[in-house]
Amino acid sequence: MGKDFHHPFQPYDIQVQLMDKIYDLLNSDKKVGIFESPTGTGKTLSLICSTVTWLRENKLDNLSKTLDNSSLSDSEFTSSDEEPEWVNQFYNDKILKEKSKVLQDYETYLDTLSASNVKPVLRQLDNHDRKRQKKIIKHVDVSLEDNEGAFLPDPYEQDSSPNDSKTQLNDEIHNLLAKIDKGYGVKTEQQLDFTSPLKIYFSSRTHSQLMQFASQLTLPSFPPSSPMLANERIKFLPLASRKQLCINENVSKLKSDLINDSCADAVKKHECQFYTNSKDNLTSKQFRDYTFAEINDIEDMVKLGKSLRVCPYYSSRTALAGAEIVTLPYQHLLSFEVRQSLGIDLKDSIVIIDEAHNLMDTITNIYSCDISLADILSCKELMTTYFNRFKRRLNGGNRVNLMKIMKLLNIIQTFIQKNFERGKEILPQIIIQDNNADLLKIHELVTYMRVSKIAYKIDSFADSKPKSNAPHFNTIKQPVLFKFSKFITSLSNLSTEGKFFFEDEMTIKYMLLEPNMVFKTIVEESKCVILAGGTMQPTSDFTENLLPFVAQDKIVQYSCNHIIPDSNLDTYVVSNGFNFNYEKRNAELVMKNLFEFLEELGTRVPYGIVAFFPSYKYLEQIVSFWKSKGFFERLKGIKEIFYETHGGADVLTEYSARILDQHKGAFIFSVVGGKLSEGINFQDNLARAVVMVGLPFPNVYSSELLVKKKHIEQKIFSAGGSQKDADVATNEFYENICMKAVNQSIGRAIRHENDYACIYLVDERYLIGKVQNKLSQWVRKRIKPQSNTRDVLNETSIFFQQKH
Repeated sequence: MGKDFHHPFQPYDIQVQLMDKIYDLLNSDKKVGIFESPTGTGKTLSLICSTVTWLRENKLDNLSKTLDNSSLSDSEFTSSDEEPEWVNQFYNDKILKEKSKVLQDYETYLDTLSASNVKPVLRQLDNHDRKRQKKIIKHVDVSLEDNEGAFLPDPYEQDSSPNDSKTQLNDEIHNLLAKIDKGYGVKTEQQLDFTSPLKIYFSSRTHSQLMQFASQLTLPSFPPSSPMLANERIKFLPLASRKQLCINENVSKLKSDLINDSCADAVKKHECQFYTNSKDNLTSKQFRDYTFAEINDIEDMVKLGKSLRVCPYYSSRTALAGAEIVTLPYQHLLSFEVRQSLGIDLKDSIVIIDEAHNLMDTITNIYSCDISLADILSCKELMTTYFNRFKRRLNGGNRVNLMKIMKLLNIIQTFIQKNFERGKEILPQIIIQDNNADLLKIHELVTYMRVSKIAYKIDSFADSKPKSNAPHFNTIKQPVLFKFSKFITSLSNLSTEGKFFFEDEMTIKYMLLEPNMVFKTIVEESKCVILAGGTMQPTSDFTENLLPFVAQDKIVQYSCNHIIPDSNLDTYVVSNGFNFNYEKRNAELVMKNLFEFLEELGTRVPYGIVAFFPSYKYLEQIVSFWKSKGFFERLKGIKEIFYETHGGADVLTEYSARILDQHKGAFIFSVVGGKLSEGINFQDNLARAVVMVGLPFPNVYSSELLVKKKHIEQKIFSAGGSQKDADVATNEFYENICMKAVNQSIGRAIRHENDYACIYLVDERYLIGKVQNKLSQWVRKRIKPQSNTRDVLNETSIFFQQKH
């Protein structure tokens, strides 16, 4: 009998194996686990059940940290190493009982909050204050329109950090809340304060993935951490951005780039009653306790905030100390500044990063930025209009700094116009060296823009003007001053971890080149980090580029099989006559061979066939060639054809309707890295076959990859390596990008245990062992020995005959 992980269903063997591996990792001194579990295999529940089981089993050992010291202030015992062992044991048992009693009291209190008669009270609160809230909003809207002073920054010399006032909730709300507590006769929140030092932080890429985690968290039931507790619910807290949690309609209606500064502005000016209410000790704890009473997702948090008329964003900080499981988006976890601002302490915590196949790209994107000549011109236009409108009302500090910003804009504009050369690296000092503007002054401008929130003020001013009255704002589609602010922040924080270079369209780009430096603090602070995803191969990309500071014996790697039986998936390498490398793929014979293979395949595979091409350009070339030879119409005679175009209409809806509604067959031609290659589920009849055309190597002549290649070479040379070593490292980098894209694309084929499909890797290079080793394990183990086109097609016929 294996370990009981309290899975809500009868787990599959592969789920048990994954949970065992994760549990063993947590019981060891290892620092990182890289786990690949194909989509459709219950990965999220496996992560929850293994980590929470470990958390509950180990929480008792850390219980001394979970409660506020004040709860034990009346203890008459103190422990000492000089006392006999039985005395110390007696003391520890007494402390444990006291703490368990407080935890049980809190659980009892939460039981009362989750009772059915509490939610109607919250609805009453919401209805009671709805009209009053509208009046407040209407009043603020009028004042913003009538008073342009709202667009002025505070005098820069003055302290811009006003004291927060503690405004109590109105008596009616307090009376309603008091009725709840009085009716249940439980202890007040102040007596139930505690902290939970053992935490699980779960981070994923999208809002929907975090919502799914919250939903899955409601399914299992775990025993309490102490036998002295009758029950123990999971204390779950979803952290999110202001954009997702803000309930102040004056702020939440703004563009996403403006929300943070608008919120801070409203808080400073005491114009947000929801924030003011969150500073009330009683109300913020009410919010925390309602949050912990049940598993609430982000949307529930918004509803709760509206019901209590308290800011969910700021109130969630109060709840953080007592939470056991916290979900948060990538940007919150990966940004040191955001973690600091939210009070997130990763010490001794378990950090789970889901969908981690794109983790390095995400880190790079968060810490990279660019500014184009068009952006600079838009900034100048906005700044000039704003300055001319308000210069008489700005104090000296603001006027001077705005003039400095305009001067810096001119400097960068001139530099781009004089020096642009695509792919050329730029030393940031050169941008300003001839203009009497040193890095210290840029650093001061960064501070000014951050403190004054001038980008938000100017953009709000631009948005407030009717376009007919301000035609010069019509062409400005986004808040470019925020882009400029981020750019000069990178310009002022010089490091060897990134590079500035020219990109297409007269653009200067800063790109982070060493994402491991950002990730290092997360690994070092936490107990361990779990990287999980459906397609994590090639894992060498993680160990070499994200985790070079972690010893190999401190990293655990594990790839799950799929839940489907082996008979439900065949993988073929179609080799003869196919090599889509750069030199050969344009040959008419290769394109003709591909048509003939798909034509034959279409007669053998029912319903949908998804084919992935390496680029939009090559797909367009193939389609054009086939049309010129009459091949395209012949293929359409077998199955309808839909194909993705760059920036074109979404064809997935029509493709799905053809198969699911009309029960007919179709081809859909997609592009690796395009809209259909990631995040789209081609389950069941939508993808009875997935065809990967060639190896989708990246464009090695793009500006970004040219800079990255040079950086890799410099690292090799600095370590004493040769040009040959540098070439090997660079090729490995390109190959990893390619195979990650392949795995993401073909991973669309199987979505659940009863699904079935065939995968076709159409290129002789897939026969190379090194390439096959970088395929997902569940795909690699199902590669069939046949590679001749005729043999593959015959085996395909047998496969689908057995399914019908």
